[in-house]
Amino acid sequence: MPGLDEYAALTITPNGQQALILHGTVLSYDHEHGERLAQFEYLKRDGAEQEPMGANASRLNYKLVFMGEAPLTAGGAPMSAGQRYQALVTAQRSQPRCLLVDPRLGRWQVGWSSIRASEEPQKAIDCIEISLSFVEDQIDQALAIEAQPTPQARANQAVDAYSAMYAATFLLFGNRSNPSYQAVVNYAQNLAMTAAAFVNAALESTQNGTFDPTLRTMLASVESVRGDFFTTLARTTTDSLEPDVSLTEIRHAAYMTDAACVELLASIENLRPQVFDYYVASPMSLIQVLQLVYGSDAQSHREEAERLNPFFPTVTIPAGTTLRLVAPTPRQ
Repeated sequence: MPGLDEYAALTITPNGQQALILHGTVLSYDHEHGERLAQFEYLKRDGAEQEPMGANASRLNYKLVFMGEAPLTAGGAPMSAGQRYQALVTAQRSQPRCLLVDPRLGRWQVGWSSIRASEEPQKAIDCIEISLSFVEDQIDQALAIEAQPTPQARANQAVDAYSAMYAATFLLFGNRSNPSYQAVVNYAQNLAMTAAAFVNAALESTQNGTFDPTLRTMLASVESVRGDFFTTLARTTTDSLEPDVSLTEIRHAAYMTDAACVELLASIENLRPQVFDYYVASPMSLIQVLQLVYGSDAQSHREEAERLNPFFPTVTIPAGTTLRLVAPTPRQ
């Protein structure tokens, strides 16, 4: 339909997640951009003076309609209207801070404030009308840079966190010979070393410009070791007879270590195209899949695809296989 192609750019990318592509679903949009004004009124004078105090957070609202089956992500399997609605709710609940690409205004950092949906099965089957509301999540550029730390800044936060965690643990238990105390010091050291290995690998991936599929595995190791550390830490209260709350500072530092590693990975993934799952509907070779996704750039992505899917055949990929691929760069 004439005029609808311009809405193909509407996408929502929750921080650290895959872009949600809303091609051809927009019915209308409504933007509100306000300005804060201080009003000064004077005795026995008509009118008033307005002093600009900066802009309000803009509000961006969209009305969509989901009908039939269509993919929600680049290269994803077709989903029913209900499945796509469920995916939107899950994405909004899991990460409301996101990057919005608006058909008129381009890229905006926003907070996904609400989803409203309505359906009338007696009038139309599998047809859902959806309203999405977003609030601006960015301030003037100098401060916006601080609000979105670089991978190096996130790495520094992780180093500070695991250093503080190990120092606090050693200060409390390091000079005691009790086996439970020595065990918790060893686990603290193991957590610090695991987090340090993840930080080094993450920073190396930003320097060489290649996607490292092992980073998520390394992050899972950090979370696993942190869980073992907490279990060992709790056992020390049996010997020390101290209340469990006395270990809060150490637990907090360990949580901050884990959280900083998660944010480091998210900041790295935001620098490059997202990795997504591609559903192979019928048997085809890897190069045929890449041609469908990347077009004329298929060959340049072959080595990357083989690295992301090391155990899959490349000659004939069976139907029903799900491949991990780097999302193609959208044309703005």
